[in-house]
Amino acid sequence: MKKGYRWQTFWQWGGFMTSKDKFRVTVLCEDKSHLHFVMGYLETLGFKANNITGKIAPLGRGSGEQYVREQFAKFVTTYRQVKHENVILVVITDADKYTYENRLKTLTNTLTNPLSKEEKIVVLIPAKNIETWFCYADNSLECDEETDYKSKYKSASPSACGKQYAEDICPNLPPDAPSALQEARMEVERVKGLRS
Repeated sequence: MKKGYRWQTFWQWGGFMTSKDKFRVTVLCEDKSHLHFVMGYLETLGFKANNITGKIAPLGRGSGEQYVREQFAKFVTTYRQVKHENVILVVITDADKYTYENRLKTLTNTLTNPLSKEEKIVVLIPAKNIETWFCYADNSLECDEETDYKSKYKSASPSACGKQYAEDICPNLPPDAPSALQEARMEVERVKGLRS
């Protein structure tokens, strides 16, 4: 594959041709709630909105989880072709009826080469779904990863919730927090460490 083609393809996916001092982020996600949550988080950390590109599952073409799973290997491969640049790939998909570990396995099984801890790829898997994280932000004591909170948090603001996670929740996350949230915090901290 020609180098120019790789760049062009990655740019179409929300890729990154950047200067040394700026990171660009592509967010592969199921829906707008996921995207706005991640954007709220990243913007609070100082990322510029115009440096964040979302790739959301198209409406009416299967489930959001299916889209993320089917696109995951393509996005990881493209990231690896330009990983020496200031780029970050964030992937977010709900665990739904599965565990965090099971959903992560369905993603990583699509890869030829496993993910490396040295790659700036963040995989976030809310369990049961993103509304669990909205619930935790609202009332951590009454939140669990088995209950479906979708109907209760239909009108939640994902970007405000993402901001709340960046400013307060993740920096002060207690050890008894939901396990998928703890995994997400470790993923974010790992990649933050690679940025310096």
